Amino acid sequence: MKLKLITILFLFLLFGCNKPQPKSDGSLIIKDDLNNAFSLKQIPQKVISLAPNLTEIIYFIGGERYLKGVTTYCKFPPEAKKKEKIGDLITVDYEKILEIKPDLIFMTVEGNTKAQYEKLKSLGFKVFVTNPRSFKGIENSILTIGKILGNEKTAAAKVDSINMELKRLSVNTPALRDSALFLISVNPLMAANKNTFIGEYLSFFGIKNVIRNSSQSYPVINIETLIKENPSIIILPEKMYTPFKEIVKSNSVLKRVTAIENSRTIKINPDLYFKPGPRFVEALSDLKNKIDK
Repeated sequence: MKLKLITILFLFLLFGCNKPQPKSDGSLIIKDDLNNAFSLKQIPQKVISLAPNLTEIIYFIGGERYLKGVTTYCKFPPEAKKKEKIGDLITVDYEKILEIKPDLIFMTVEGNTKAQYEKLKSLGFKVFVTNPRSFKGIENSILTIGKILGNEKTAAAKVDSINMELKRLSVNTPALRDSALFLISVNPLMAANKNTFIGEYLSFFGIKNVIRNSSQSYPVINIETLIKENPSIIILPEKMYTPFKEIVKSNSVLKRVTAIENSRTIKINPDLYFKPGPRFVEALSDLKNKIDK
């Protein structure tokens, strides 16, 4: 994953997610994670996804027949690659969106921008914004999108299945006494704090997140902080492993950090881990296997 995809700042005022509520005329009133409310009198026949995790959710709940446009980063499931491309997370092709004339556009706080949101609103589109910052938030996004696209029962069944897998995983996973640093970038060094869905991978296993008190979700840290916190595990995207080794090589003092000294630097696939969507539990299982090695 390119660095620009993981360094986008949170540009919106955040609120809690609300469950859709029906009106007396049968239309659906929904509130997104910005607390914006609007009504849908029928299932949107044409929707656009501006984020990979939302595309995954739409496929997950069986709503792909309504999906008429995705970003170039929407590559999972593989079928998503065949959908019309309307730009990436940074650059949006507004002319193509106008041609599609979607009934609803899905976008995310962590990835898309306020400028995109305001532009789409100014063009008269209904925009549903998500901000899943934990597994509970991911669950709410799945259920709400399922409701919007008329697949409420499927979405509920899928969420139940995920929760069963989480329960099975928790039963077979003892709490660990390790401490960990979860890096999302190495140039600069940027880590996930405990209040992010990425940080939740660690808390699920009882692992102490050494970046726990930062007011920023993904703070930039310096080498001195890394040495001071002395994590017993360092987790980072696989493509950043070699650049990180170069940092260690040029700063010999880092070799005294427990994780580095004990060769407990874990490489992960950012395409799996960095998307707050249905594959959250798959990432958890993968992390467990890597920690257990």
